[in-house]
Amino acid sequence: MHNQYNHQPPMALHERLLGPCRNRTLALILPVALSVLILLADLLLPTPADYAAFLLVPLLLATYCSGWKYGVTLGWVLAVAEQFVRYQQSGGSISILASASNVAIWGTVATLLVALTNSVLETQQLRESYLRLQTLQQTMVTVNDIVRNRLAVLLAVCDILDEGRTPSARQLTRARAVIEEIVHQLDRLGRLEVVTVKEVAGVEAIDLDAQP
Repeated sequence: MHNQYNHQPPMALHERLLGPCRNRTLALILPVALSVLILLADLLLPTPADYAAFLLVPLLLATYCSGWKYGVTLGWVLAVAEQFVRYQQSGGSISILASASNVAIWGTVATLLVALTNSVLETQQLRESYLRLQTLQQTMVTVNDIVRNRLAVLLAVCDILDEGRTPSARQLTRARAVIEEIVHQLDRLGRLEVVTVKEVAGVEAIDLDAQP
């Protein structure tokens, strides 16, 4: 059975778009700055549109870049800030109890959304870790196959030397060819980008013969 997959998969679109997450300071500041911008637009722009839904963007960005704790904290802060904007827009006509209820609802929804997002991210990380471990196992099985199947020739030369005899030119040539073949196969293994996997006796190994 053969399976083929990319040894080095291309970077996903979201990883390209969220490049700033690699900068710790920028990852903390960017969601806050984006939230302030959305809240100011909601408060100052003379339109009946509701911009609160756009607050999900900095919330998800914070969770992706800085973890669930930062996401939950920002979610509750945004819930309070959004209700403050609503209170200002209504001219103080909204009751404190209604505002507190809306804060609780928005904060709870934000927490659940952060939890769901974090769960998806952790699942993706576990999948990537499993794939790396699987690739390592397949590589070790392949290296073992490359070396073990060719050790017999080298061991024969060692046995001759242990007996105090001199290996023949043919034996030395064969041993040198085996070493060169091992080096060549290991070099091919190290350069692979697209990997074809074969199953041998229930164990997966990289099929070098099927590589382009």
